[in-house]
Amino acid sequence: MNRSASDQPSAPPAIELFCPACAYNLGGIDSERCPECGFEIDRTAAAASRIPWEHRCRLGRVRAYWRTLWMSTRVLAGEVVRPVNYRDARRFQLVTVLIASLPLIALAALPMPLTVFTARRTPMGAWPMAVPPGWAIDLALPFLAGVGLRALPVAIVLYLLAMSGAASYFFHPHHLTTVQQNRAIALSYYACRPLVLLVIPALLGWASLLLHVNQPAWGNKGFLEASLMGTAAVFMLIITLLLLWVGYIRMLRHATLCSTVRAIALAVTLPIAWLVLAVMILVGLPWVVGFGMMVAWSFQ
Repeated sequence: MNRSASDQPSAPPAIELFCPACAYNLGGIDSERCPECGFEIDRTAAAASRIPWEHRCRLGRVRAYWRTLWMSTRVLAGEVVRPVNYRDARRFQLVTVLIASLPLIALAALPMPLTVFTARRTPMGAWPMAVPPGWAIDLALPFLAGVGLRALPVAIVLYLLAMSGAASYFFHPHHLTTVQQNRAIALSYYACRPLVLLVIPALLGWASLLLHVNQPAWGNKGFLEASLMGTAAVFMLIITLLLLWVGYIRMLRHATLCSTVRAIALAVTLPIAWLVLAVMILVGLPWVVGFGMMVAWSFQ
């Protein structure tokens, strides 16, 4: 019995290909050369992604992740002419955020001894300490009571996810096709790779706090080493944020071939967005959770 046309299996949707040299849309073109620039097209290679993370089932997750970390931004951005899996890009972002978050969460959960924050005696007497006004103490009460800090690990993960995805809103300029815009947005999540460097300032912060705690045993030498560790942690944090900032700008320029105005807009907007998100998530979320818990306890 012959099948009707409606019973026939539908053909898989064709993958939209672009010229690797000039990004010309090759849809409906059977020629082996790009009609725009004459570049010879290898359709098999053009239809397969070169991002190692998308081949992690064959390469292994650790090896694929490591190779993706070390890909140059220009090569990674060039994948906009090939199929890019959006879900794989979001998984890469999530894995990167979790790796960067773990030492920060451990650092935030470290008990802070009072000796770290108390004024230390010097030959000139105690260091002056300003007494905050009453409204400031009331405002910080959810943190001072310790209840708000319980939400800090979740806030750290949410903040890193938000800050690493904020740049994606710039990766869909109108001169690109819808397919290219979707691929560029997916590639923007791969640009969060420098976040893994947050492990370094977190470990340096750990070392600085431990040296502060053991200062009575180490004396002035311990205080000097702790100060150097803290300074190095701040320096590495700034370097990581700069690499992340530059990485997003370079990915935008190479993946979308956007105008200089759009790149400048991203460069100006991104640090502001990171700061606003930090206030909303790292400060606001723990405060709301702490305040809510204190209100709930007051009714018991």
